[in-house]
Amino acid sequence: MSVLPESGVPPVLRRIRRVLSHRVSVGGLTEIALWLGGAYLTIGLVWSFFHPDGVQRIETQLEQQLHLPAGTNYQVAALGAASVLWPVLSVLPSLGCAH
Repeated sequence: MSVLPESGVPPVLRRIRRVLSHRVSVGGLTEIALWLGGAYLTIGLVWSFFHPDGVQRIETQLEQQLHLPAGTNYQVAALGAASVLWPVLSVLPSLGCAH
């Protein structure tokens, strides 16, 4: 059931229509999401290991905002947060440049 005649549709829209007309199962979408999420987290971990200053900034923020007892280890939480937030940390200026 085509709304627009095929002769008047630009080739790009025809390709997009052809891609969107494929049926995909929920399992297939879940698999794609897992692969993309795994790649995203892997890139985030690599970025975190090469930019320890970003992890340190998050750790400092956690210490200042959570006020947990002394001796609490924030490093693992900071590494996890930096691995998830790596696109934001790579774009935002550092604390030293912001002042």
